[in-house]
Amino acid sequence: MHFTCPARKKIILSFKTAAQNHLFLIISAILYALLMGCSGPSIDASSETSMQSSIEHMRSTLNDADKAAFDKALLDLNDMLFNSTDAVSQATISMYRPEALLRKILHNKTARRVIDMVEEHRQKHSIKR
Repeated sequence: MHFTCPARKKIILSFKTAAQNHLFLIISAILYALLMGCSGPSIDASSETSMQSSIEHMRSTLNDADKAAFDKALLDLNDMLFNSTDAVSQATISMYRPEALLRKILHNKTARRVIDMVEEHRQKHSIKR
């Protein structure tokens, strides 16, 4: 008759589970890095000057059509934020300095995300281009 220790099985099982979790975390981190690397440059809005330079760098990587869409999205975002008359927008603007609010919204966004974000807002609020 062969006798095995239940505690030994438990240790082996917990080691396998820990190793599987570790492997899962490594694979997830690699996939995340690959996806973030493929998404293009993002806006560094940690300061006004870094935001300006990262937007210029981002624009230089875009083709003409995307550059025009990105520029239009930035103008529309500015218009939505600072020329809005609804009470919620006015309350939000009064809580932040305008340039700080814009930096908060744009920080770590890619050009595609800015364009999509403005388009989603247009559709949600039925705003024409």
